[in-house]
Amino acid sequence: MRSIFNRLSLRFKSFNRSQQFVPSFFSLLTNPTYIIKRGLYLALRAKSLTMTGDLLDVGCGSAPYRGLFKVRSYTGIDVVLNPIANLRSYEYSCFDGINIPFASGRYDCVLATEVFEHVFNLPSLLKEVARVSKEEATLLCTLPFVWPEHDEPFDFARYTSFGITDLFEKAGYEVIEVKRHGTYTDVIIQLILLYTDTQYRKIGILGLIPGVLTCTALNFFAIGLNALLPNVDKLYLGLVIEAKLRKSVAPPS
Repeated sequence: MRSIFNRLSLRFKSFNRSQQFVPSFFSLLTNPTYIIKRGLYLALRAKSLTMTGDLLDVGCGSAPYRGLFKVRSYTGIDVVLNPIANLRSYEYSCFDGINIPFASGRYDCVLATEVFEHVFNLPSLLKEVARVSKEEATLLCTLPFVWPEHDEPFDFARYTSFGITDLFEKAGYEVIEVKRHGTYTDVIIQLILLYTDTQYRKIGILGLIPGVLTCTALNFFAIGLNALLPNVDKLYLGLVIEAKLRKSVAPPS
């Protein structure tokens, strides 16, 4: 009986982890980060076909979006050796957060999801990303904008669409598109969800049922308001940026 319970528990935990990045209808009912995670997933899925050839995932973590990208090879790097590194079905390496341990001109595309806000010296990392990329390589990255500090103390920045565009251009990239995901409504309700989730967690199991009910109600409320109200994206949850490396044009010093 204990063995059966343990297997069911592991399956539930695995399913719950997947819902954090690829949210389904179940996540709509239970996940207080559904709004931002759903928007992020849909934006990445829409851009997935721009990524071809050999892909480098910078700050890959558990590579939660790997299934979106139908590429020739997939390589992940991160600053921490993940305990499941030996179970990965793709190449994986540690690095120091700046110096990428691969040859120049190796990759056709680079992915960086919710990573660059954790890099204190982003221009130096972008220079390294450009070095290991082929000319015309695609760089696809996502960044939070309105979001609490996380992974403390390694949370260093929030970039506007103009700020990140400037940094990319100085690194030799041409920015193809900057997409804001999340509306005013999404931002407001997402912040309320984060606050209520924090308070319910403080009272332990007693907060489970009211937490689920609040989460369900507010997620559906956000969907309804977005259907009724005009889309205003001057305040947003995050950015999705697609850029092309133009090595033939020397970046400004």
